[in-house]
Order: sequence, then structure tokens, then C-alpha cells
Amino acid sequence: MLLRARTLAMGYSGVRPIVVESLLALLNAGISPIVPEHGSLGCSGDLAPLAHIALCLIGEGTATTGAGQLVDGDEALRLADLRPIALEAKEGLALVNGTDGILGMLILACADLRGLFQLADVTAAMSVEALLGTDAPFDPRVHALRPHPGQGTSAANLSHMLAGSQICASHRGSAHAVQDAYSMRCSPQVAGAARDTLTFAKAVAERELGSAIDNPSVLDDGSIASNGNFHGAPLGLACDFLAIAAAEVGAIAERRTDRLLDPARSQGLPAFLALDPGTNSGVMLAQYTAAALVAENRSCVTSSTTSARSSRSSSSAPRARSICARPSRPRRRPGRRATCCGSTSRGRARIARFRRSWPRPRILCARAPCSHASARLSTSLRCSPPPSRARARCPRARCPRARPLHGSPR
Repeated sequence: MLLRARTLAMGYSGVRPIVVESLLALLNAGISPIVPEHGSLGCSGDLAPLAHIALCLIGEGTATTGAGQLVDGDEALRLADLRPIALEAKEGLALVNGTDGILGMLILACADLRGLFQLADVTAAMSVEALLGTDAPFDPRVHALRPHPGQGTSAANLSHMLAGSQICASHRGSAHAVQDAYSMRCSPQVAGAARDTLTFAKAVAERELGSAIDNPSVLDDGSIASNGNFHGAPLGLACDFLAIAAAEVGAIAERRTDRLLDPARSQGLPAFLALDPGTNSGVMLAQYTAAALVAENRSCVTSSTTSARSSRSSSSAPRARSICARPSRPRRRPGRRATCCGSTSRGRARIARFRRSWPRPRILCARAPCSHASARLSTSLRCSPPPSRARARCPRARCPRARPLHGSPR
């Protein structure tokens, strides 16, 4: 609501001041409109989410009050001693044509990841000490040879935290290892690349904060200009990049955790860091949890802005499935996953029925490779099944040494 009020207050949307004042009044009264989690296409901005916010301005929809009560929109206004407004020309469009939902999620993600990336450096330094690693790979002279800003920052953090470490000093001249494992030695490169990605995302968010997102827009000379500034691709790509960066930082951290629990690689530490290995599983489940989160993070890094796997909306235009802020927000709740699993089961049942109607496996001769062109299916199965069950056969299909070729007859 604050971000939408900011855009409308810039004067390029052609709305009355009372519209902006009403949005701010909702904020000041602690009224939070209920906005569904799903519904934003991204390529059309946040039409559905912003529409649910605008409903409260006219006394419709549902909202939570400052006391946390879930009530209808008109009741929320009444409890806050506010009145619904009657929208005039252009004001309905101005309230819903924006990317403020995506931008808000991107800003929150940037704030969260800034602290997480700092924590990643701390845990990496602790792992280097625990695994009897060396601080030599974090020498600033080494990172000056590859001067990525984030990499240099992460390496400097590790050098600072390991400076004066008695554990590192105790084995600095030891030949117990030629060099440390990737998960320790390459920590500045991975965390540094993530920092650079965060810097890019913050720059995108800052530019968007200074932008007037609306369609159509009222220009300085009073003319009305139709435009496509509502598209969420700039923000969606930044969210995708952040998701990839966070997944990589988490993956390398999990590898360090796994190394700490493995007695064959932990430089003398007990299995699973348990005082009584065998009857005590120690912190084994912590690594299990980390591995599960790494796998879940991988499912978040699919591009949310590509139009290649898009559906078509009522306007017959390809709609990018961008729900652009989705990579930077928590995953769906278990109940939603169960719903997805049910849909997948139905899809697999359909595939099973489809497979039963598929042509049977070919019979190929087990002798020398067949040179007969008729041994190949005449229709490419990559596009669609053959129009009939008729299939070409090798003339030597009756050979006693012939064997069936199972699997997909590609």
C-alpha cells in the first residue's frame, strides 16, 4: 500500500489526492487487506493483488484490523472511523496497474539476504577452523588477481575472522593436506558472487522505487501515454538471480556440514559430532535437514519470468508465469503440496492410459546391425504418436535370435 501510494503521489497517474490519502489512512489505522498468495502474472504487473487492496478503499473485500480481527472491508473502515471512497475516471486503473507487490517482496528479500550472506562468511570461518583448514586461500593478494567486489569482501571477512586463530596457526606448517576442500577454499568465490547478485538486485529495487509505474500515464504536458511500464520482468529477473544466489550459498554450506560429520574427512572429529557414536546420532539430523533444504532451494531457481512455458490469457497474449516475487518468498505450505501431488497423480494416471495405447516394442534382429530403413518408425515419436498402430518391421524379425527392444521406441 505504501509503494502504491508513493507512485500515485508522483503525479503521473491522474488521480485525486483523496485516493493517496485513503491508502495512507488504511496504513495508519493498521488495516491490512487480505491478498491471495496466487494470482499475479507478473507480465501484467500485480493486477490481482492490487485489486484486492483497492477493494478495501471502496468498502469491499476482507481485511484484518489493527487488533487482528478478520472482518469485511466496510466493517474494517467503520471500526477505524473511515469511509469508503467513490472512484472516478482513471482511478481504478491507477490503483491496480503496478508492480508494488513484486517490489515489496524483492525489498524484503534483499534485507534478509544481506544478513544471511554475512552469516555465511561466519559459518565458513568456523568450519575452516574446525576442519583444520588454512587461511592462505583468503589472502587479499590472491583475490586481487580476480577483482570481483563481492569475492574480495567475503575473503576479507574470512581473513579478519581467522586472524590470530591459534587453531590455524597450530598446523600452518603441517603437510596433513595439500589443499583444503572446495567447500572451504571456494567459499569467498561463491558467497562473493551472491553478494554481487544482491548488489544488482538492490540497484534494480532502488530504480523501481524512484519510478512511476502505471498505464496509461499522464505526462508533464498533460498528454496521456499508453505504455508497458507495468511489466514485471526487471523485478522478476532480479528475484530469480537472488534465488539462484541463495541456493548456491546454502549448497556449499551444507557440504561443509556434511564434511564435519564424516569421520573420514573431518580431521579427527567423532562421527556425527556425537560423544558416543553409534547409540547417539549426534547432529546427523541437522545435516539431513540442510540437505532437504538444499533440494528444496533447487526447485526455487526455475526462471519465473520466461515466456517459453507460458499459458495464454483471455487477450491471447503469452503470459509469462512470472509470479515474479515467488522465488524470493517461502515455499508453499504442506497442504498446497498435497494438492499439487494429487494433480500429479491424476496426470500420471493419464500417462499410464496413454502408454497402454502406445505401439508395442519393436523387434530388432540381434545379429549384425540392421541396414533396412524399414526397421525405423516412419513417424518421429518426439512430436506425436503414430496415426495408427501399423509399424514397420525388419524382414528378419522372425530370426530365432531376435530379441524385443523395450523402452521408448525413439
